[in-house]
Parts: sequence; structure tokens; C-alpha cells
Amino acid sequence: MRVKRKSYTAAEKGKIALESIRGTLTQNELTSKYGVHNTQVSVWKKQLLAGVPEIFSDKRRGKDVAQENLVDELYKQIGQLTGGFVYLVAIIDWFSRYVIAWSISTSMETDFCIETLSDALATGACEIFNSDQGSQFTSPKFTDIMLAQQIQNKSLGYKTPAQIYGGESAEAIMIV
Repeated sequence: MRVKRKSYTAAEKGKIALESIRGTLTQNELTSKYGVHNTQVSVWKKQLLAGVPEIFSDKRRGKDVAQENLVDELYKQIGQLTGGFVYLVAIIDWFSRYVIAWSISTSMETDFCIETLSDALATGACEIFNSDQGSQFTSPKFTDIMLAQQIQNKSLGYKTPAQIYGGESAEAIMIV
């Protein structure tokens, strides 16, 4: 019968090696406390002592400086973004709470909403669509796609797009 070898994480190895360096416990006490062979404790201790100079070396410091430079560059790029707001459109199945399709844009134009709707309809059609009263969702381009798919648009209340575009204000329509 084979005995499964115990594996140790880097943190456990470091802890055991540090205890060995401190010398608060003898080597035999460490091996019985952690169930590690005497030779393994010696190997981890040597690895730890060999790695200590690297912690304080300029190479390590160079990596930290490179990371800081990268973060600074990203902050500069973010600060240079113009256009004000970023807008998100997400089409979600309310029953499963699954995000079917989504996209973001720096403008509130209808096109990115239509692309997202097309992506969502590529996965399957729904019976009812509900959205806010934004002009992107009440535009003829957007509503014509839903009419072609025979999808009820509840964001338009119980009125048809023709009734809405006939002069009534979109803000006056109650969301159902």
C-alpha cells in the first residue's frame, strides 16, 4: 500500500524554514511538529537563506519601479479619456437574471443599442421586452426590429409606436 505524500504550500515551507532559522525548536521537534523529514527542513532552510538577498536586491526594486510606472501610465491614459460619460446597455432575462447581451458606448446614439439587441436576438427571441423611455429604445429603428420579431414592447406601455410618434410625449407614457 502506498502512502500519499503530503504537499506543502510556499507559505508553509517558509514558516517551517523560518522556525528552523530562529532555532526556538530543535530540528527533531520541527520534524515531529509538522510531519516533515529532517532533510526536507534543511533544504527549505537553505532555499530561504539563498533567497533573502534577492528580496533586498535592486532587481526586486526594479520590478516594483516598473509596476509603479505601468500604473502611472494607466492613470494618465484614463485621465486623457474624453467624452464625458460611458453608457451601458444590457439585455437581461428577468426570470434567470442572465445577461444575454451588453455593450458600452461613449455616446447615447441608437446604433449601439440596436447592435446589442441584434446580438441578443441571435441567441433567441423573447415575447416581451421592457426598457426605459429613452429615445434609443423608442426610436423607429429599434422598435421596428422588435415588431418584425413579434415582440411586445412594454416600455411603450400599451400604445403602439405609431401612437407615440403621432405627437404624444414619451415621458407621459407609463412604464408597465
